[in-house]
Amino acid sequence: MSKRILAGILNWGLGHAARSIPVIDALLKENFEVIIASDGMAGKFLRKKYPFLTYLEAPALHIKYARKRKWMPVQLSIQIPRLLNHYKHDLEWTRKTVKKYGITGIFSDNRPGIWHPDVPSIYFTHQLRVLSGIFTPFSSFGHQKTFEKFTEIWVPDVENEPSLSGLLGHANFNTKLSSKIKYTGPVSRFSYVKTNKDIPLTFLLSGPEPQRTLLESMIFKNRKNFPPGTTLIRGTFSPSPFSFPSKWKIINMAFDDELNDILLRSQIVISRSGYTSVMDLIHTRTNALLIPTPGQPEQEYLAKHLSNHGWFHSIKQERFSNVRNFSFLKQSSWPVFNSHFNFKILKP
Repeated sequence: MSKRILAGILNWGLGHAARSIPVIDALLKENFEVIIASDGMAGKFLRKKYPFLTYLEAPALHIKYARKRKWMPVQLSIQIPRLLNHYKHDLEWTRKTVKKYGITGIFSDNRPGIWHPDVPSIYFTHQLRVLSGIFTPFSSFGHQKTFEKFTEIWVPDVENEPSLSGLLGHANFNTKLSSKIKYTGPVSRFSYVKTNKDIPLTFLLSGPEPQRTLLESMIFKNRKNFPPGTTLIRGTFSPSPFSFPSKWKIINMAFDDELNDILLRSQIVISRSGYTSVMDLIHTRTNALLIPTPGQPEQEYLAKHLSNHGWFHSIKQERFSNVRNFSFLKQSSWPVFNSHFNFKILKP
């Protein structure tokens, strides 16, 4: 009988679902039987990608986000009890699921409650440190405590500098915990081939609400500043409330080959600085302007870190409306990273 793996994926935008695809594909190639567990938009995305796999609806986590940066730390801190409660729900749900489906291994992308003491469990995260402003020591410590439960911790980055995640994916631990950490290299479902750059500008929206819609609204208000032939990938299944120019190409959700092709053909991509988006842009060698989500210290740090390396350009969201041309966007240089997965612990 083939080994049955439960892949539990966090629903926090589409980044976790997208970056799990290379791992799920590798599991399938190794003849594992994969059962996917997620919720919300991430669940819809994965069901569309893998209609032939068993899908389970995992407990949903409903996090509310502030509209303004200054209130984001407060908004998130008051929801800590909700996060702890969700962790407990995931634990109980996983216990029942392992028994019901005969699960022999677990792959968990940033869902610390999806693990089992009797089953080899891999935790997939780029956040060995969780940046949260003045709360960083506490949020990092809390996240790191969950690592102890897992058999291995996989970080989608390289171990040494220059790295993609910087401080996020690198921290000092005791010897026992350090031995669990494995660097897989940055992962992406996309690949690079040399292609004609016939799309002048592409907006790649992603991430949680309301910030996704706020950026879409800013793009609409400044639509006259952008060239005909602009492509807007909205990153949502919901219809747009805005009427964009007829010479634009509007796509609600782009998948796999279509999105890979658009990134390769785009002269410039404007995107959030979420880690999955960054890995995709690196793999496709795309010239990009990053707009970190306001109030998310992780994205703000990544945008600055990557700009300092000369790999991408970045701008704060409040300054985006003042951009009238993109002549300041010179061609970037990109590092070449390779990814690899060792599923040895899932084959006892």
